[in-house]
Amino acid sequence: MTYVGVDWSDNFHVIYVTDETGDSLTAFKIDHTPEGIESLFLKVKEHAQNPAEVLFALETPNGLLASAILEAGFTLYPINPKAVDRYRDRYKMSGKKDDYFDAMVLANILRTDRQNHRALVPDSSLTRELRVYTNGYQILVKTQTRFANQITSCLKNYYLVALGIFDKIDQPVTLGFLSKFPTPDSFRRAGKARIERFLKKNHYPGVREKTLEIYALSKKPQFEIEEPIARANSLLLLSLVKQLKETMASLKEFELKIAELLEQHPDKEVFSSLPGAGNITTAKFISNFGD
Repeated sequence: MTYVGVDWSDNFHVIYVTDETGDSLTAFKIDHTPEGIESLFLKVKEHAQNPAEVLFALETPNGLLASAILEAGFTLYPINPKAVDRYRDRYKMSGKKDDYFDAMVLANILRTDRQNHRALVPDSSLTRELRVYTNGYQILVKTQTRFANQITSCLKNYYLVALGIFDKIDQPVTLGFLSKFPTPDSFRRAGKARIERFLKKNHYPGVREKTLEIYALSKKPQFEIEEPIARANSLLLLSLVKQLKETMASLKEFELKIAELLEQHPDKEVFSSLPGAGNITTAKFISNFGD
């Protein structure tokens, strides 16, 4: 059996290859490119022609490198970084450490303690696609929260009354209102008729009562803000509103795609039967557990 430790990084990878005796067969660096990964496989095959006899150790189960290793027919063992930290002490003879040390530790973890670790079994294409959409959805949710917080901060600087008009920032009616009335002065001059038309256009419930409520807010005393300051802040506000709208639209697209993929997934019923598990929660379960 041949053991390959890979110390992974964004731009290049350090490789250490050993066998059952623990002797170093070779050690080298490759670039994180298709050519670099191909050269890795060619050098490994100099010591073991059969991919089934080659075991790779890597600290991450994800990414292009991990996918390439599996697609080439090799066996991949993801090793938890905390476990690698504990194994380092076994091999560290001094405080000195070179680039190949971690790769050597990873290779020897498989050589001596493979039974304590589990090989990565590739998920189906459907599960992997669902995982990408689910992870992307989580990123967009955080982006939405960040933009909503930035809009709140911006409004506090010059347009405090706008924060009390609707319950939430990240909803279409709020963003539509801020786009139509981006300054305290434009809000003061809105008038009942324009406010009512806006609410009707956005299908807001209880238009008459909400119109009177918003109109009364527009007539209350507000902090006096210099026109140039209000104008500058409103430009920032409109930029943030535009970005939040785009993020919310993307979230809808991701929700639809996740729902579409879930309908095709054989494990959907297993997780969707759990109390309170909607599409997003179900997709997270499948993504984390795998097939």
